Amino acid sequence: MFQHLYEASLHPQGAPRRARLGGTRSQAGLAARDARDLIALTRLFQGPIATTLDNRRLPMLPVDSLAPGKNVYPWRVTREEIDAYLAARPGERASLLDPMTVVRRADAASVAADLATLDRHRALAFLHPGLEPALRVLKARPEPHAFYAVPYAVAYADSFAVIVARLRAAADSVAAEDPRSRTTCASAPATCSRTTTRPATRRG
Repeated sequence: MFQHLYEASLHPQGAPRRARLGGTRSQAGLAARDARDLIALTRLFQGPIATTLDNRRLPMLPVDSLAPGKNVYPWRVTREEIDAYLAARPGERASLLDPMTVVRRADAASVAADLATLDRHRALAFLHPGLEPALRVLKARPEPHAFYAVPYAVAYADSFAVIVARLRAAADSVAAEDPRSRTTCASAPATCSRTTTRPATRRG
C-alpha cells in the first residue's frame, strides 16, 4: 500500500494503467508474457516512466510524459504559474512549498473532494482545525486559477486509514508474545482489549 501511494504521488495515470495490464491483457492486445514483463518494468521503475540507456525518462505505457511537479502539484502546472501565484500571495508560500503537502487547484471539484474526505474522517478536521473553514470559503468562491494545499494525511486519508487499521491488527496479533504486554495484561487485563494499540515487536 505504501508503494502504491508513492507511485500515485509520481504519476496520476500509473496505477490505473498497471491495473489494466493485469486485468485486461487480451483487450490490450498483449500476450501474457508481454504483460508480465511490462508489469515487472513498472514495478522496477516505480511507475510508467522508464529511464533509458541514454538516461532519458520516457513513458513505457500510454501515459503522459513525466511532469516536473509530479502528482503532488496539479498535473502539468508550470513553475512560472506557481511562482506568479506566490508572488501575489506570499503568505501561502509555506503551505504550498511544504514537502508534506499536496497542492490542488482551488476548483469546485477538488474542494468538494477534500471536504468529503474530512466528512469521512472527522479526526482529521480536529487535527487540522483551520483546514475545513478555509475549504468552505473556497467552496463558496472557487478559484480555478488559485491553489491550496492539504497535508498528506488528508490527501491520502482513505489509504492511511486502512494502513493504520492493519498496523493495529498486527500489534494485537503479537501482543501476547511481547513481554511488556504480558506484564501489562497481568496487572491490568482491561488494557489488553483489541481496541488498545501497542507497538509491534520485531521478530526473527
